Amino acid sequence: MSHLHACHECDLLIDIGSISEGQVAGCPRCGCEVIRRKIDAIRRTKVVAISGLIFFVPAIFMPLMAMHAVGRANSASLLECVEILLQTELYFVALIVALTSIIAPLFKLTLTLYISCYFDTPVMQHPYYRKAVLIYHKIDSWEMLEVFMMGILVSIIKLQAMAVLTFGMGLVCFVGLLLCVVALRVTFDIEQIWERIHEH
Repeated sequence: MSHLHACHECDLLIDIGSISEGQVAGCPRCGCEVIRRKIDAIRRTKVVAISGLIFFVPAIFMPLMAMHAVGRANSASLLECVEILLQTELYFVALIVALTSIIAPLFKLTLTLYISCYFDTPVMQHPYYRKAVLIYHKIDSWEMLEVFMMGILVSIIKLQAMAVLTFGMGLVCFVGLLLCVVALRVTFDIEQIWERIHEH
């Protein structure tokens, strides 16, 4: 079966054929890497996606950190941050934070788990499976947990001189969630998914 791929650098169309786990296919014209078949991608993706979903609920609902100053203490979870933005009428910012830090990561973890669990099963022939892979492509670029994490780090640096900060379990789980979402980029092999859909 023909497996045509375009080189990312020189756009040469190459019939690579099937390659095994761990193998790398390069472009014969410019020498750049075209495909790298990831090792044990399906099993590792399932483990990472399930771990991320376990971290997701406490990361969203538990306090990220608490601030103690002039006899008062305040804490907020990620969901409460969105609520505070809405209460202060920063609707667009609230929408962006909710989309990039809550909705997109949840969809990404759920879709990768669904796609991995039904890999190499008759479900791959169903139009919904192909639709799920297409939605993953669209949602992938909207997940930006790293940006929110940078905001937390900047807040810690700025506030530590003015107040006593204590870190909640929500922050620990948020870091775990962030690491799982980043790990998906390493484990999830979307090329392998498309090839197998084509073969079915």
